[in-house]
Amino acid sequence: MTPTAWGSYGQKYVFVAIGGADPQVYANRADLIAAAGIGAGNALKAVSFVGDVEMNDVSKWRNFSLSFSVSRIIGTATSISAGAMHLFADQIITDTKPSYYIALSHSVQSIPSFTFGYSKLDYTIGIGSGRFYLKSKKDVQYKRGRYGTAVFANVSYEVLKNVNLGVEWTGLNLCVSTSWRPAYNLPSIEIGVTDLTRYSGNRPGFVFSIAHAFLFPSKNQQ
Repeated sequence: MTPTAWGSYGQKYVFVAIGGADPQVYANRADLIAAAGIGAGNALKAVSFVGDVEMNDVSKWRNFSLSFSVSRIIGTATSISAGAMHLFADQIITDTKPSYYIALSHSVQSIPSFTFGYSKLDYTIGIGSGRFYLKSKKDVQYKRGRYGTAVFANVSYEVLKNVNLGVEWTGLNLCVSTSWRPAYNLPSIEIGVTDLTRYSGNRPGFVFSIAHAFLFPSKNQQ
């Protein structure tokens, strides 16, 4: 639901993802989005770039948009990024808003993960426009206000090996989710509940996503 500031560390990869909400806000039907993209660069030495193309109307294979981010490691286990989301989407047939943001992420080194070299606790705070700030026409109509906080944040904690619990403030509402990656070479699965407050939307909704990245062999592996 919200971005982080992490990027790649010198290894190129491609990724695919599909996610959705059921029901979508102020409607009784589900809403799906699919994406495919690429990551490259080295955030430790220079910058990392991640870009993807989204299909915002999966049922009709239409309404494509573009998202990208650049990130840079600025300290021990700390990264900063700037990005844009859902550019060029058709605003007539979707409520997806073009959005720009900056974010800062940090992994707490004093709480080691079950997997060596990682942390159990990771958090991000950022500020953005569009989807992080502007409420929908229905929100305005039902007197939920016109603007959100613009500030977003997320926290992820590893409760079991390869299982994380996440809490997010999107700028418009609260989401709680859990993610599971059974193995390194398998997709990650996330399920959650969003719109847990009356700040926006008309009721809580179920959200899910499935995503997987395919790494290109590095020079050291060839």
